[in-house]
Amino acid sequence: MSTSSADGAGSVSTIVAGLVTMVRPQRVLTICSASAVRALALTLESISVAASPTLWNLAADPSDCGIDDFVREHRPRFDFVESITGSVFDLPARHLRDIGPFDLAFVESTSLVTDARLIRALWPYIAAGGILAIENSSLPAEANPLWNALLRFRADDVEALTIPAIDDQAGIGLLRKRSGSVPEVNFTDEMVAQTGVPLRFESIGVHDDAPLLDHATSVLHVLADPELRSVLFAIGSGVSTLTALRSHTELPGRAIGKAVARLFALSVVTRVDEHLVVDAATFESFRTLPRRTPPPTQMSRYSRDRPGFLNAIARQVSSTSWSSEHQINELCRLFDDDYATLRRELVDTGYLERNPAGSMYRARSGTE
Repeated sequence: MSTSSADGAGSVSTIVAGLVTMVRPQRVLTICSASAVRALALTLESISVAASPTLWNLAADPSDCGIDDFVREHRPRFDFVESITGSVFDLPARHLRDIGPFDLAFVESTSLVTDARLIRALWPYIAAGGILAIENSSLPAEANPLWNALLRFRADDVEALTIPAIDDQAGIGLLRKRSGSVPEVNFTDEMVAQTGVPLRFESIGVHDDAPLLDHATSVLHVLADPELRSVLFAIGSGVSTLTALRSHTELPGRAIGKAVARLFALSVVTRVDEHLVVDAATFESFRTLPRRTPPPTQMSRYSRDRPGFLNAIARQVSSTSWSSEHQINELCRLFDDDYATLRRELVDTGYLERNPAGSMYRARSGTE
């Protein structure tokens, strides 16, 4: 491929251009301006790859035909750039499956809600090892509630990184799909095998120092042991002496003694006036542990003001152009699993209007 980088390339994040250079993607999807697509196309053209890449572009603005003009003007040089008409939310899943999976998807952000919708729509079609990049010009990634939640609650096979805006470069968020699960590792053993040096991983200083989480894990291991579990539950029900425990659990005295010692060592059980009791403070401390999965959203809190709730949803829909029923369903699914009922309510209460055929929707004036 040619190494030229001229022809009036538009600006695009140098970070994304660098990703293209490093990842050398074969399948790229863009939802961005024509100038950004041109810049990415020029970067793709400049790298040496075994096979020509393909860049599919979904125009962020349907009236922006600049990239088609650019491809025609430089044919056949940029024939690897193909345009897709319509909204990504209307594309059949089979179409994304046919042209994917994507090694790189680049999106220019328009709003937090749209970003969430795009992640849900595109993430299943990102290749193992692939990257979904969202350039955010409206809100710094590190102060973005969507990206903060992704950093906190992402799955184990997802890597996330946010880079703040610098000078005239917009902030950007990156999601990378791991090509495989992270294997179990005995760091010191493996370092000895490879280097002969028994290095301690905890000495490096980049691990998550979470003794409370380790304690909670140890307690769960206790609950997995039937003898320890039966002794703990007996103490919790008020059986407070070793003699009474032997009678209540029918375990041998030696097993009772070992179980109680183990429970004491974990601070799960303590003594009060010579009686065995469950240490409530230990279990109370577990309430402060951070969650790795998002708690269920109690939507009733947010929909109590029903007109305000419906208006907030309707503001995500254009009042000047029509959206398909599929797009409205996809939007409503963010707020309620019963998206069809919510869609009908938006129409019945006047926040959305439907065309005579009943297949297209738009917001009524005044909701945007």
